[in-house]
Amino acid sequence: MEAFARQHRPAAIVYDIPPPYDRHWTFMNHMRHMPELAGIPFVITTTNARRLQEIVGTDAQVLEIVGKPYDLDQIVNAVTSAIDSNA
Repeated sequence: MEAFARQHRPAAIVYDIPPPYDRHWTFMNHMRHMPELAGIPFVITTTNARRLQEIVGTDAQVLEIVGKPYDLDQIVNAVTSAIDSNA
């Protein structure tokens, strides 16, 4: 992930967090605090958006949590919004 981020510098990252949410959220926090990923907004997909939102709280770098099932338009809109908000 670090090498990919250095080479490509993505405008946003879509990341899926499965249960157990707290363990995967901890891993994601580790990733987003890497210098290579600093400032890149995350759009999170998950099976239980409400439960994950309870764990995430009001984290500014996570702009949207998209619950499954979702369609392509929801993901495109969430990523577009994340990129626009980060500009």
